[in-house]
Amino acid sequence: MALRASAVYDRKRADAMEGWADLLEGWKGEHLTKDNGMKSWTTSPREPSWSDLLIASMFRQALPVWERYHGVVPARELRQLERAGDWPRGVANALIKRLSRDEELRAKVHKLVLAHRARR
Repeated sequence: MALRASAVYDRKRADAMEGWADLLEGWKGEHLTKDNGMKSWTTSPREPSWSDLLIASMFRQALPVWERYHGVVPARELRQLERAGDWPRGVANALIKRLSRDEELRAKVHKLVLAHRARR
């Protein structure tokens, strides 16, 4: 009886593996479970989480300092920024470096700063 059950299991497993092999042979780079491969890689819009809001507020606080010193922020200003935001040591430096590297991020954060000022 155990041998028959094992044989049935092996046939089912072989059928499943053959199905996967057929899928992979016909795969052209699109996501296997979706009709539209491009859609499967995009994220759906969602409400920002508390961590998203925290990071955005950190960048919002760091951008005016970055703009004042054109990306070359003195160590004392970095430390003041960390104290004002109650951040661990080194966070302000990482934020300033990231703002220096990514112009698109700077533009997004700048829009956030303007929107925040408009709400006041």
